Amino acid sequence: STHRTSCSFTRPRPYHHTLRTQNLRRTASTSPFEAVNGHGEVDLCAEDEDDLDECEFDCIFETEEDLAKHLCAETARYAREFIATKGSFTLAIPGGSVAKALAGMAEVKDVDFSKVYLFFVNERCPERKNFALAQTTWTQECGVPASQIFTVGDGTPSEEAQKYADAIMDLPEDVMPSTEDDVPSFDLILLGMGEDGHVGSLYPNSSQLTSENIVEAVEREDKMSITFTPLLINSADQVIVAATGQAKAATVAQALTGEATLALPASIIMPDSGNAHWFLDEASASLLLLEEEEEGTDYQNPIRVFDDEVLLSEHLANNAADYIRETIESRGTCTLAIPGGSVAKALKGFG
Repeated sequence: STHRTSCSFTRPRPYHHTLRTQNLRRTASTSPFEAVNGHGEVDLCAEDEDDLDECEFDCIFETEEDLAKHLCAETARYAREFIATKGSFTLAIPGGSVAKALAGMAEVKDVDFSKVYLFFVNERCPERKNFALAQTTWTQECGVPASQIFTVGDGTPSEEAQKYADAIMDLPEDVMPSTEDDVPSFDLILLGMGEDGHVGSLYPNSSQLTSENIVEAVEREDKMSITFTPLLINSADQVIVAATGQAKAATVAQALTGEATLALPASIIMPDSGNAHWFLDEASASLLLLEEEEEGTDYQNPIRVFDDEVLLSEHLANNAADYIRETIESRGTCTLAIPGGSVAKALKGFG
C-alpha cells in the first residue's frame, strides 16, 4: 500500500522536483546543463510561494512490490489519458528494475495498446536486452504492434544512435509533438536510477550529459549502448524516476535536496513541463524521512558531491582539521582514526 507521509524538507536547489500534489510551472527556458554550468538560471513559481521551500511526498511506497504495482497503474493511466486526447501514447522505458517492474502491464486490460509507440531510454548494441525483456514480459501479451516498438540494429553505437534519433524525429507531429525548440516531446519517460545517480546510460560527468543531440552513443569497456540525452528527457510531458533500496538512499537524498550537478545525473532531470515525479520505496526514501523521526528539526542533507577528487580531498582535510581544533578546544585532546588508500592520501592537506 502507498505510504502517505508528511515528509517535508528544506530544498536548497533552484529546481523543484514535483509529484502530482504539486502544481508548478517553469518560468525560464533553460537547459539543465546550462543551469549546472552557471550559464543560466532555472526559475520556478508555484501556486503558493511556500511550495518552493517544501515538498510533500505522496509517492513513497512501503515495498518495492507496491512501487512496481503503482508504477504500472500510473503508466496505464497516462496511456489512457494521452490516447483519449491525442489518439496515441509515446512511451520510453529503461532497463533494470524499472523494466522488470513493468511486467505488471501484461495485466492491464483497459488500454488500447495498438496506439502505443514504445522506445527505450537506453539499449545495448547489438544485444537489445531491454527490447527482449519488454517482449517477454508484456508487449507481446498486450499486443503492442511490432512496427511501433523501436529498438537498435546491428551497427555501431554511433550508427544506431543516429538511426534511433531519426526514428523519433520521423514520427508524425500528431504522434510525437515537438517543443518550441523543435525537440521531440514524449508523453511519458520512465527512468530508473543507479547507486551512482546515473539514469539511462547517462553516467556521472560523461560527455553525453551536455550533448545537443537527442540520442547519443555510449562506448564503455563494460557496455556499448545508446542513450537518450537530458535534452530529450527534459522535453517530455511527464517523467517518472523510480528508485528502490537502502543502497540508493544517499543518492536519492542528494538528487532531491542538493544542487544540480553533472556529477549526479539524476539531479539534472528537470522537465520543461515541471512534471518530474519520483516513485520511492521506504528504504530509498529513508534519509528523506528522518524529519518524521525528529519533529521540528530541519532535514540536514549529509551527502556531498564534488566535481572532482581534488576538491573532495581539500574539503575532507579542511573538515577534519576543523573537527580536531573544535574537539581540542572543548576537551583538550582529540582521538582520530584514519584508513589507508585514497583517504589517507587526501589527508596530506594537513601539511
